[in-house]
Amino acid sequence: MVIECNCTHCQRKGYLLWFVPRDGLRLHMPESALALVNKHVIAHHFCAGCGCAPFGMDSDPSARP
Repeated sequence: MVIECNCTHCQRKGYLLWFVPRDGLRLHMPESALALVNKHVIAHHFCAGCGCAPFGMDSDPSARP
């Protein structure tokens, strides 16, 4: 199931969100090589080289209900 986010970043890009456990995500580059944008609720990680935004994570996992 996917959801449509209502933040300005996701609306502009037309993103649909799909959630998987963190251990289900495999990166082929160090996470530190990715830049961040819009860290209010979701920290969107993107490649500064090509601009793709492969994933986002809670910006404050401790705030989860």
